[in-house]
Amino acid sequence: MKKLFFLPLIVGLLFTSCKKDEPVVDEGTVRLDVTTQSMTYGQSFKITPIFSATGAVRNRTFEFTSSADSIAGVKLVTGGLGEVTAKRVGDATIYYKSSDGKYNLSCKVNVTPRTTLLNGIYYLKDASKTDIQSKIPTYCELDQTLTTSTLLVYNNTGAPTLKMKKLIFEMTTDGKLKSTNVILENTTDNQLDADSFIRERYLETNRAKNGITYYNAGVSTDYARNTFVGIFTTNTSLISGQDVGLGVKFIDNAYLNL
Repeated sequence: MKKLFFLPLIVGLLFTSCKKDEPVVDEGTVRLDVTTQSMTYGQSFKITPIFSATGAVRNRTFEFTSSADSIAGVKLVTGGLGEVTAKRVGDATIYYKSSDGKYNLSCKVNVTPRTTLLNGIYYLKDASKTDIQSKIPTYCELDQTLTTSTLLVYNNTGAPTLKMKKLIFEMTTDGKLKSTNVILENTTDNQLDADSFIRERYLETNRAKNGITYYNAGVSTDYARNTFVGIFTTNTSLISGQDVGLGVKFIDNAYLNL
C-alpha cells in the first residue's frame, strides 16, 4: 500500500522537474506608431511598425491590407512601412497582420473632402417641378427666357461670389426630372475643383457619352446607387444655340443607356 501511495508523488515530481527545464520563449511586442488618422483626398502618410528590441515577433512575416482599398489604399514601402493614400471620401481600416494570424494590429483612417463646391445640389430621378422648386437655393431666380416645357433654368442672381452661374434641370416630356446640370464660372481653378469634388466622392466607371466621362455616385451618401455624375467643359445641346461652358451633370444610369 505504501508503494502505491508514493508512486504518483514521484511521477509528479519528475514531471515538474521536466517543465522547469523547458526554455522560455521571448515573444516580444509590436505596435503601430499611429492608430487613427484623418486625411483629405490625394494625401498620403506612412505607418511605422515598432518592434521590441528582442523577441520572436521580429522574425514573423507581416503584411498591410485595407478594409476599403477604394477609400484608402496601402502598400509596403522601404523599411517595412505601410504607405496609405487617400482615394475617396469615407472611412477605412488599415490592418497589419502576421501571416500566422497571431498578431492583428489596425489603424482607422478617415478621408475628408477637399472641396465642397457642389454640396447641396439637388438631383432625384423623376422628381416633379414642385419637388425641384422646393430645393432651389434662395440666391437663384428662374430664367423665364430660357425655361421651356423640358428645361427649368435658374440664374445665380443673389450670390455673385459663388462659382456657380446656373442650374439647369432637364425634364422628360411628362414633367419628371431627368438630370441636373450645374453651370460654373469657366475657369481652370473651377474645373479642377469640380473634378476633385467628383473624384473624391464617386467611383470612375470608364464609361462616356456625349463627351462626358461618368462616375458612379452610388458610393456617396447623397445620391442613389444608379446615379451617375460627370463634368463637361462645353455643352451646346442643353440650351439650343448657346455654349453653356463648364458644368457638372447628375443623371440616372437609366437615361444614359451605358
